[in-house]
Amino acid sequence: FGSNRVTIIPNNVPPHRPQPEANSVQRKHMLELAIADKPLFTLDERELKRNAPSYTAQTLKEWRQEQGPDVPLAFIIGQD
Repeated sequence: FGSNRVTIIPNNVPPHRPQPEANSVQRKHMLELAIADKPLFTLDERELKRNAPSYTAQTLKEWRQEQGPDVPLAFIIGQD
C-alpha cells in the first residue's frame, strides 16, 4: 500500500448483522496476538469502547478530525 501504518479498528456492536461468535474481548485479544510482532499494524479500540452500534461513517469522521485534512487515508474493509 505504500503506507507506514495500518490501523485495525474492530467493531463492537455491528448494526447490520448479528453479533459475532467471538465477543469483543476475544476478538481484541486475537488481533493483539496477530499483530504483536508486526510494527506496521496498530489496534484502535474506539469502536470496542462504544456501548452503542458502531457506524463506519462516524469512525471515519472522527479519524479525519484527528489526522487533519492533509493526511491521506485509505480504507480497507473486511468481508465478514
